[in-house]
Amino acid sequence: MRLLRQVHPPGTSPGTIVVPVGAEVPPRAILTRFTATEIEEIEVDRPDILAQEPTPGQLAWLDVEGHDEALISELARRFEIPALVLEDIVNLGQRPKVEEYDGCVFVVADLVGRNPRSRHVTIEQISLVLQENLLVSFKVRPSDVFEPIRLRLRSGKGRMRVGGLDYL
Repeated sequence: MRLLRQVHPPGTSPGTIVVPVGAEVPPRAILTRFTATEIEEIEVDRPDILAQEPTPGQLAWLDVEGHDEALISELARRFEIPALVLEDIVNLGQRPKVEEYDGCVFVVADLVGRNPRSRHVTIEQISLVLQENLLVSFKVRPSDVFEPIRLRLRSGKGRMRVGGLDYL
């Protein structure tokens, strides 16, 4: 098991975003907007998509794959994500934790799995930023870990669409 950890140069200010070497994958983001009766999924390929205001009662989940400095900086600016949260998102190897900030709750969790080919245990850091009408999830690399959640959202059955973002 190898964790990608970034060591900041001496004198680097807190909250500096430095993507660890080896964590660079092409970024991908999927924006899922939903209400109790409707759902839309959008591949985010332009920043202006994020600027569109949600309709009343609509919740949004932005799932980000890859740690791209430009994308993370843009998300931070648009959604007022604290600098220390950004630093923890890109600095892999964080201990699982929940932290409350003004305007958001930040969660770091470890996703434990097994590589089907090598049968080695894998650990991936998943970071979540929960705001009033927005959930942003960050994964280091592409994975289908959230696909069961997407399928339940699409089906409209159960509490997924009406339970709120904290339920999601």
